[in-house]
Amino acid sequence: MESMRTQVIVVGAFGEESRERIRSAVLAGGGEAVLCGCAEQGQAALVQVVPAGLLLDWRTPGGREFLGWMRGEPRLFAVPVVVLLPSLDERSFVEAYASAADDALVPVDDGSIARRVGLMTRFGSDGRVIPNQGRALVAHVEIRRRRIIGRLFRRAGFDLSFASDRDELRAASHDLQRSSVLVVDEDLPPDGGLDAIRRLRSDTGERVPAIVIVRSRDVHRIGPLTDLESVAVTSAGAPADNLLFLTNELLRPDIRDIRSSPRLLYSTLCAFRRAGDLVSAYGLTYNISRDGLYVRTMDAGPSELDIWVELRPPHAERAIHLRGRVIWVQGLSSTGLAPLGLGIRIVGEDCPAADLDAYRDGYQRLREIGREFL
Repeated sequence: MESMRTQVIVVGAFGEESRERIRSAVLAGGGEAVLCGCAEQGQAALVQVVPAGLLLDWRTPGGREFLGWMRGEPRLFAVPVVVLLPSLDERSFVEAYASAADDALVPVDDGSIARRVGLMTRFGSDGRVIPNQGRALVAHVEIRRRRIIGRLFRRAGFDLSFASDRDELRAASHDLQRSSVLVVDEDLPPDGGLDAIRRLRSDTGERVPAIVIVRSRDVHRIGPLTDLESVAVTSAGAPADNLLFLTNELLRPDIRDIRSSPRLLYSTLCAFRRAGDLVSAYGLTYNISRDGLYVRTMDAGPSELDIWVELRPPHAERAIHLRGRVIWVQGLSSTGLAPLGLGIRIVGEDCPAADLDAYRDGYQRLREIGREFL
């Protein structure tokens, strides 16, 4: 299998003008574009090479399934994926991250593509990760979701075991005391994820922390009915990396409890730019606290940067403007307990007072709902 550290696979049915623009932008970033008009051509190209990265037009038929296949291929483990979105739409951003994209890009301009390709071609990792976080048991009926979740936890340093029903989960739990966390689909046969957790804990005597993945409409219905300790509930439609946040909360409650304000999962479209600039980039928030937030993006820039941010706070209809400073950056890496992005500390005295109040009110309302119902 040949490794091509400058090749970037581009998948999408682009017109001639768009193809040339993308080809030129990839070249400007130090890469060589391999243009594939459909998901099948993209898969065939990835069978031949391990590229520097992948650009995927989100309108491509079968694109989500193609990305799921890719995330299940060990040799493509570390290949960064950027989804190209046709419009500035929050739902599309969430869907892209739920499908295990590393970044979502809109508007698709030449400079944004070139910067991301530059990061890809300089990354050059072979994807090797030493497991040092324990074991994760992933029990899900869909192979695509098992692949996406498995890649996420493997990248975070976990050993993996997989199951597609309760019996397979029971068989995989023979060494349960080494396990760190269970990730269970609520639709797991034969009687659902909560039943599988109860039976497993009863049979083994081990209370391994667990995350139950449910249909979006069931999050608030199932959450209050969960009578089990150390169990979190999350939506199947949420970004995949939310699972790592919940794992960290379950496994490290001592750290969670000493924070001045808890971090809460919150995914919403966010505009951000260097202080004083006119043109914004866009990302999806990962978590928020009373005094800061984390934004998913590959194009994070340096730390200690003054930054302006616009977003809708929890339970608000109007967007607000905040000002802060970048205090932490997660760049491209084969490993990571957080998605690519930047951590921002809010500088309260620089923010419009009404906007800061709206943000903190929304944060408090989200906190009162309960951390486990996410």
